[in-house]
Amino acid sequence: MNAPRPLVIDASAALAVVLNEDQSDAVQRVAMARVAQGARIVVPELFWIEISNALVRRHRQPFDVVLEAIATLDGLGLITVQTDRAGVLAATAAMLEHELSGYDATYLALAESADAEFLTLDRGLAEAAGERAVPLDRGEVREAHAAYRLKPWITWSEAASYFKAVREVTLEESRR
Repeated sequence: MNAPRPLVIDASAALAVVLNEDQSDAVQRVAMARVAQGARIVVPELFWIEISNALVRRHRQPFDVVLEAIATLDGLGLITVQTDRAGVLAATAAMLEHELSGYDATYLALAESADAEFLTLDRGLAEAAGERAVPLDRGEVREAHAAYRLKPWITWSEAASYFKAVREVTLEESRR
């Protein structure tokens, strides 16, 4: 039996989940179905800063909400892939070919290099991904826009424990 193709998820899809946007249920269904089939969910390293940036700059969320979102996504077991020079060149080619931002092109280049399916709510990016794009709700792919104000669940003592765990993992990975 062949291993299932990985699933690359971009920030628009992940934000839909953490902000409970319209497409949240559809994104979760796709991701859970792929994981149940044994697929890995992968993201480029810029994913995490893009999530943080969108929550702070676009959605005006305070630090504790950003922390909760990062912790929630981290708990899903996403595999973070570093973008090496070959990835930068592949992303540059995608930027030029599809007129994408460098950030969007990085997701597309990762999906192509990993031979992965691609989950995004960005219509233009889904079109550039072609058959790799996972359709949601009869193929409709869109990015919702709304104002948000979330109430965090995480406490500062939990935040300290989370920071410690993240630091330990990061140090361990840097030693490899």
